[in-house]
Amino acid sequence: MTLNEILRIVESSDLADWATIEQKIVDHWSGSEPIEHSKILINRSDIDISIAFGAVIDLSYSAPFLEKFIHGDGHAKRVAVVLRYRGNVVQRWSALLIDGARNLLLEPKLITTDGPGRPVIRKADLPIARLIFGSYNGAGYQLLEDALRDAQIEIVDHVK
Repeated sequence: MTLNEILRIVESSDLADWATIEQKIVDHWSGSEPIEHSKILINRSDIDISIAFGAVIDLSYSAPFLEKFIHGDGHAKRVAVVLRYRGNVVQRWSALLIDGARNLLLEPKLITTDGPGRPVIRKADLPIARLIFGSYNGAGYQLLEDALRDAQIEIVDHVK
């Protein structure tokens, strides 16, 4: 199976297509010390495809857009999100525990011109963003789109 085929399966799925398991999964993040994920999503139609997440890779992420969430204080924890096929890492993202750790949001890219940067998420990343947001959802936002709107995170076609 190719990476594009795996990504198409992820992109065309919703949360009901995944089983959520609270399980520790050890991984390496960009040559760092081992990190430990706390959750894994397993695709119900192809159990070779999974998404592990929850390992904290940065305790002190800060950006002005984080203040715009309901309980935002300008700070978040950055966690690793790893797409796996047959246990092998095939794609990595980072996400942010936002709003007092009530929600998990795919980390926006900051487009800088002048100032602190405008947060954006690529339209192509929305499926994975919805999966991790929906699987983590605490007592905060119910919909990813509400969180993006409040923080003024723009959805774009491409990021340069």
